Amino acid sequence: MSPAETGEVRSRGTSDEYLKTIGRGLRDRRIRAALTQSSLARRSGVSTGTVGNLEAGTGGSLRSLVKVTRALGAEEWMQQLAPMAPVVDPMAILLDRERRAAQRTRRVR
Repeated sequence: MSPAETGEVRSRGTSDEYLKTIGRGLRDRRIRAALTQSSLARRSGVSTGTVGNLEAGTGGSLRSLVKVTRALGAEEWMQQLAPMAPVVDPMAILLDRERRAAQRTRRVR
């Protein structure tokens, strides 16, 4: 059976290795921002222990990771993982269609 058939996930690293890599990245960004774990925790609204766990790759929730990442100004990390879809404004689409139709009508006359 292939990995796809068994539901097995194969990657370049284990989940623990990814968590540690993400943690090192958070720690590096925090240090470059001249922040202590305590000051980052206050800024992001999580506990100092949570910041330490995230940096060590040993725990923390997805919500805490997002809060800390935003507090570090590292939203591009989240965008790489989960690109935000553009906001669709139905009224703007309708108005744009009407504007284009009016332009076509003017050209024909």
